[in-house]
Amino acid sequence: MDRRTWTTTRAGWSWSSGQTGYRDALDLLTEAAVCNGVLKRDAIDRIRDDFRDREKAEPIPIEDVLRVLEHDGYLEKQEDEYRFVSGWLEDWWRARQAPVEQRPARSGA
Repeated sequence: MDRRTWTTTRAGWSWSSGQTGYRDALDLLTEAAVCNGVLKRDAIDRIRDDFRDREKAEPIPIEDVLRVLEHDGYLEKQEDEYRFVSGWLEDWWRARQAPVEQRPARSGA
């Protein structure tokens, strides 16, 4: 079995198998952000199915992606769901997913 590995670095995400895991991590973080900071099991299962549907080759297992997000301090597991570790990061991520007209006004000029 092909064990693809990936990690985060100071310069950004590094993937031994390309950008697939990066996109998957972004999808998981976005789902958590738009769902009040909570990534529930049913959403994880839907995203896992989406990973399979869009990948021609075997996708990186979602458990591996979640493990790295947990290890790197983005999410923490609480029972059968994941939550943002930082409320600030959750707010920041959610603000980037909202339409421009719904984003908070920037202070300063």
